[in-house]
Amino acid sequence: MKRDLTLCFLGLVLFVSAALAQAQETAGTERTVATLEQKWVQGVKANNPDLFAPLLADKIVITNDDGSVQNKAEWLANMKAAKFDSVALDNLKVTAFGDTAIAT
Repeated sequence: MKRDLTLCFLGLVLFVSAALAQAQETAGTERTVATLEQKWVQGVKANNPDLFAPLLADKIVITNDDGSVQNKAEWLANMKAAKFDSVALDNLKVTAFGDTAIAT
């Protein structure tokens, strides 16, 4: 009986330890993604797409609101030519799910 309780307690400790480690990893991922989102906004504010270009995959395809499609180079050129009156990142929420994070 004592052995069974000891094994149950050990299993519980291992389970809680694993859950805490995963929670810490998730929090770190969410902080990293939030930092990258801030870097993106800084690049747009400074009208400097070179700040956020490394965040985009080389094979990315951008679909604009009018349905037109651009590759990375075309989109970055458009961003460089664009002028924004204001840029803000409000109420950012990042949620990590395993190896995927969603920023809203």
